[in-house]
Amino acid sequence: MELTQRQSKILVWVVRDYIDLARPISSQFLEKKHKIGISSPMIRIEMQRLTERGFLKQPHTSAGRIPTDKGYRFFVDRIIEKTKKKEKREKDWIEKEIGDVVRLIQVLTKNLAERTKSLVLSYLKEREILFKEGWDVLKEPEFRDEKLVSRFLEFLLEFEKMLGEFEICSEIEVFIGKENPFPKGKEFSLIFSKCYLPKRKEGIFALVGPKRMDYYRNITLLESLRESLTKF
Repeated sequence: MELTQRQSKILVWVVRDYIDLARPISSQFLEKKHKIGISSPMIRIEMQRLTERGFLKQPHTSAGRIPTDKGYRFFVDRIIEKTKKKEKREKDWIEKEIGDVVRLIQVLTKNLAERTKSLVLSYLKEREILFKEGWDVLKEPEFRDEKLVSRFLEFLLEFEKMLGEFEICSEIEVFIGKENPFPKGKEFSLIFSKCYLPKRKEGIFALVGPKRMDYYRNITLLESLRESLTKF
């Protein structure tokens, strides 16, 4: 059974607001912020339906709702559908460093980390070179939990060991929580893209962070980068 248009809008608002605020979202908050013409009790009913269907969860009895992996997946699929319909250009990233592939991928990694606010890993397959940028991701509220930081670092070590062998089946792949193919990554999200650098050298870019990441910005920027590299 598909979501109604109203349920879809409410779910998208909850995910977006939770990404921005890192706290449970209530029906009263949605009514006041978005002025959507739906009463708070009706929003609450729809949020309960979304919870029953596994898109949202309630961390505490009196709290608002936060997205589940399934809720994030619904949100991400909508983003991917939209980005396929838009043409994006990021040529300024590439033209200055086009002569040196290693330098190029290093610059792209740094720029992507700054713009996505995520940890970015890039891998140049031919030379087996790995770059990592964006450690500010550890300042996100989730990482106030030291045990989560430790699990995140274990996940990265596991990820790095398998990165060169990992097969990407499509242009951009998004793994959310339990979808993650790496056993230690079940609490995090991962966005993957295979890119072809100048002279057909194969590279991989990966964005890693908490499940509460800005999927729209991250997917859009990664898609822009991938398409721009393809032009060269």
